[in-house]
Amino acid sequence: MKNVTSMDELAYRVILEVSKTNKVVGLVWELTWDNSVSNSHHAPQGYKTNWAGKAKHTNGTPVPRGYPGWYGRVWIRYTEEPESFDAGRNLERFRVYPGTGGFGSYNGIWEKICHARFKARKSHPPCYSWDCKIFTYDFPNCTEIAEHEAAHAAALEEYEKQKAWGLLQNHYIAPFHFASLKHRFEWTEPTTAAEDAAFIAAQVEVA
Repeated sequence: MKNVTSMDELAYRVILEVSKTNKVVGLVWELTWDNSVSNSHHAPQGYKTNWAGKAKHTNGTPVPRGYPGWYGRVWIRYTEEPESFDAGRNLERFRVYPGTGGFGSYNGIWEKICHARFKARKSHPPCYSWDCKIFTYDFPNCTEIAEHEAAHAAALEEYEKQKAWGLLQNHYIAPFHFASLKHRFEWTEPTTAAEDAAFIAAQVEVA
């Protein structure tokens, strides 16, 4: 996993690896990159968490309140209900850290099929969703992150030059702003997607 070079590759690898124990038929995430994603509950491998901001290294220096990475929402769909808390742990094993959430479609792309099956008094598809975090340090070869960090650093350097010039010339320089990098991944196993569409269409005809 550490050698993945893109966020899409990471998503497909997660699907393949998790499916070895719990068959995955859908995965979606919507993420935003940030230079400091909170490490209150999770941290990159080999780094420390910092609940309440009081953690310190052994040398007494404070542990950061966050690390570079992605934050957002993840949805996953299985063919069968995973055992116990495995629904979320399956992701955490591959350094996609789930937070608040749980069972349900959570306004995701499977909302229609979940609603249709509920109305038809059929079993709810095993869908789950959580807030999530993915840290840059866990995937150092991901080119999207490296390219964005380089562009961010270059833009900040240019801004500091403009700011210094503005001070000398007594000109107002607006606060620094750099558009956050976004990433969306969406995949539903084709047979499952076709079955969903057929079921929804059949319910419309009945109505």
